[in-house]
Amino acid sequence: GNPNFQETAKLAFSESSSFSIRSAALASDIYELSPLPDTEQEIKASALNFQNGSKLTLLKEKATELNFRMIDLEKFDILHFATHGLVSGEFNSSNLKLPSLALGLEPKSKSSLTDGLLTSTEIAELQLNGQVVILSACRTFSDEGAYNPGFTGLTASFLFAGAKSILATQWQIESKSSAKFVSDLIRSVKADGKELAAAIREQSRNFATTQQYSHPFYWAPFVGVTSIRHQDMLETKKERVNVISYLNSNGKIE
Repeated sequence: GNPNFQETAKLAFSESSSFSIRSAALASDIYELSPLPDTEQEIKASALNFQNGSKLTLLKEKATELNFRMIDLEKFDILHFATHGLVSGEFNSSNLKLPSLALGLEPKSKSSLTDGLLTSTEIAELQLNGQVVILSACRTFSDEGAYNPGFTGLTASFLFAGAKSILATQWQIESKSSAKFVSDLIRSVKADGKELAAAIREQSRNFATTQQYSHPFYWAPFVGVTSIRHQDMLETKKERVNVISYLNSNGKIE
């Protein structure tokens, strides 16, 4: 199955769309979010850089907020989210008041802990320990929505929770090109041993010199944010399991 955005099929989306954005777009509720099949390829390609037993991937029906909450995050060096990024004020019917990552939800959930919306407040309450966080979703750098303008929201919440460095996005991102950008970037971080900031610069230059993705729309949204207090933390800790990847949306809505 796929992430349970819809308890019943309210809208029909096509997997063949050549241009997909990882934001709420026209959706008025989490149940109406479009599928993001490119995110599955992004996660799978990224996971190839890690040995079996050193990674945990949550795909399709496993990609729920509840399953994410059950993981001991301190065991992982990299947290990778590939999903819809939401800013405050989206979802006209519910007036989302906090920026959020859209995860799969539990059927008939009535709890905010399993409603599929990992909000900035909930993120700030996580216990992180110097991890690299990949936010492969729209507008994760700051919340420029109706309620919380400025450098707030998802990036600030992950820093508050204890992240070392974060890949964030300044505006909406196109899904197919972003899947390639991020999976190639993770290869540079893991296989080539580059720091996140250096990997972002390298991948941006690579995109800028291609014919297909040379426009800044495809590479300029991606920025790196680093917490000074965690600069040396990962080097002083014992070896940990390397990566947790989180895929939110893939395939046809049932």
